[in-house]
Amino acid sequence: MAAEIRAFIRTAHAKQKAGKGSQWGAIEDFSNRIQLEAVNLISQTFLDPDVVEWFVQQESHVRDAENYLTYLANNAARLDELQGRSSASEQTNSASPVRLAAAGKGEGSQQRRSDPIFIFISHSSQDARLAEQLVDLLRSALNLRADRVRCTSVDGYRLPAGADSDEQLRDEALDSVVFIGILSPFSMASAYVLFELGARWGVKKPIIPLLAPGMGPQALRGPLVGLNAVSCDNAAQLHQLVAEVSGTLGLQPEPAAVYQRHVDAIVYSAHSTPPSDSQAPALIPPRSASASHLMQSSPASPTLSPTTQDEEYADADDVITRHCEREWPDDYNMRAYCVKQQREAVSNLKAAAPADIPAAVLQQIRRKCAREWPDDYSMRHYCEQQQLSAYRQMQKGL
Repeated sequence: MAAEIRAFIRTAHAKQKAGKGSQWGAIEDFSNRIQLEAVNLISQTFLDPDVVEWFVQQESHVRDAENYLTYLANNAARLDELQGRSSASEQTNSASPVRLAAAGKGEGSQQRRSDPIFIFISHSSQDARLAEQLVDLLRSALNLRADRVRCTSVDGYRLPAGADSDEQLRDEALDSVVFIGILSPFSMASAYVLFELGARWGVKKPIIPLLAPGMGPQALRGPLVGLNAVSCDNAAQLHQLVAEVSGTLGLQPEPAAVYQRHVDAIVYSAHSTPPSDSQAPALIPPRSASASHLMQSSPASPTLSPTTQDEEYADADDVITRHCEREWPDDYNMRAYCVKQQREAVSNLKAAAPADIPAAVLQQIRRKCAREWPDDYSMRHYCEQQQLSAYRQMQKGL
């Protein structure tokens, strides 16, 4: 099967380069042949139908012919492995419970999922806000269906009603293609999270640790010490997370501009959310500011004059260059995007003051955000927008 896929891909790509148009019709025909083969595997062996379905329903999560070809190419070796399993399985006991479940018989068969979980997010309920932001980021970046993601503290991604929670969580933690563990003081004290991490590690499947606010790599213990963790307070690392997840799933991510607002939301929250438990470690200090500064207000002062504002951003190009080189030292495509994004933010920061915000309040907000984000104009602008929105909400409530 894998050899046939590779030959088909070469032919389809050659036709596309020759300008003979879309090969979607041919791809649909080829997909039908794959589905027939999968049905044959299921009927003759104990091969798990959930696993087979991963390969026969590609149309549900890829958007065009080119992505479909790439997906098949990335999983060709896995198809060979499945065929090897199916051949070996013919020698197993025909009354095997696994075989009965594959045939739709036996205990528990009605509770089998019809669709596999692509992404499993292990977390404490205390980190529900970060978990929800992560789901928003991944779905926006990868165009995933909601039922491909499991995140038990977020509405729309919880377990179905009536499910055996312990059994289904165990199965999904083991079988999901991507496993992300949000590591915080709360999750590291959660028996469920530790169980999910341990089960995944025990079967030698990949784990992506995401460090919550207040967690540094030095806080990791046991088997997690050897894993490269991603920090939620670093935009570049969140982009790296999207790239790694998309590569694992064989999906083409959206352009960074499509999901950048979700990256900004996570980074901003990581720098501005205080610990919700006195036993939690101290937060990573905001850039050029102590954590205590986050809740302090600056004294009111006159509105910046145009000349003063121009002076404030006089070295913006140099600041942007240094910032983007530091964030993306070996990725020139993302560095160019970073520069463009930062320059647009400077333009927005220079824009006329909102008419509905008192000058003293605007000055206070601008000083706060400039103090917290001295070399990241994009996050400074995001900070200002969040603060202005909160002020307007407060005024409505008065």
